[in-house]
Amino acid sequence: MEWTKVESKEQAQSDAWSPKEGDELIGKLKGVEIVGSKDSNLYSFKTKKGLVKVWGCLVLDDRLAEVEQDTEVKLVYGGKHKSATGNMYHSYEVWINQ
Repeated sequence: MEWTKVESKEQAQSDAWSPKEGDELIGKLKGVEIVGSKDSNLYSFKTKKGLVKVWGCLVLDDRLAEVEQDTEVKLVYGGKHKSATGNMYHSYEVWINQ
C-alpha cells in the first residue's frame, strides 16, 4: 500500500492579496467564486500586474454585493478592528470609478 497526500481543493491563501493596513488595490472586478466548505467569496480583480484574488469578509462582501462585473474598483485596507460586540473584523473602504 502506498500513501498519497490529499491536497485542499481551496486556493492557497498565498495566492490571494494579503494587504497591510493602508494598502490599496485598483482593478476591474472580473468575478466572484464561492469557495470551500464555508462558502467563502473569492473575488478576482484584473490589475496592471495581472489577475489578483481577494478573499471576502463581512465588510467586503457587503460593499461589493452591488458592484457590477468590469467596474473599476479601489480597495483600501483599514486593518483589523474590534466591533462594539468585541469581535474582530477586517475593515475596507471600497471605491468605484464611474
